Amino acid sequence: MKLLNNTAVARRRANPQSTTPCSGFSLSEFTVAVGIMMMVGAASVAFVGFVNSGLSNVATQNQVNQKANFVSGAIMNRVRDAIYMTNDSTGNKLVLAFDDNPNTDSNNDGNKYNDRDHYESYTFDTGDGLEDTTSDNRLYYKTNINTTSSMALIERGLRKLPSVKVFDTTNSVGSITNGGNAVRISFGILDGWDGKRTQTIEIKNMVVRRN
Repeated sequence: MKLLNNTAVARRRANPQSTTPCSGFSLSEFTVAVGIMMMVGAASVAFVGFVNSGLSNVATQNQVNQKANFVSGAIMNRVRDAIYMTNDSTGNKLVLAFDDNPNTDSNNDGNKYNDRDHYESYTFDTGDGLEDTTSDNRLYYKTNINTTSSMALIERGLRKLPSVKVFDTTNSVGSITNGGNAVRISFGILDGWDGKRTQTIEIKNMVVRRN
């Protein structure tokens, strides 16, 4: 008969259900795991914030671009249809004249196509008299200079470009006597003057009258 080891027999009697030792996390391992999870969470939050900021900047820049293109396009369309145009000495105001009825000769000069029946204007307005404070600079449009009503095409953020006028008429294209036959349009729009990230665009166009 074989003799059993007394120590093994005693261990089995004391804990007959246990065949493997118990295992688990120690306090230090748990602390390290929590720290890693917090670092990953913080990195995820920072990444999401960075992406949101980037998307917001792109959306704002698109809005600025669309506004600048719309305004410059609207001015250019009116210039093409005008029969006369001029700017003031500062270059902040553009005045356009239009013939309202091509079938009449209202100025009695023998021509029906060149009457100045009404005048429209585009004006760069500083608001406070300071061109550098872009937050209150605006561009407004009058459908008739003899009325007080006006429309703000750019409500704020308008700025002048260095060493150029906003409106500068010229006779560099051909030879036409009804004021300038071409005008250079130069301006910028700045968004973000309140200390946040800024978005900006600069517009420089030249358009010729067709009349």
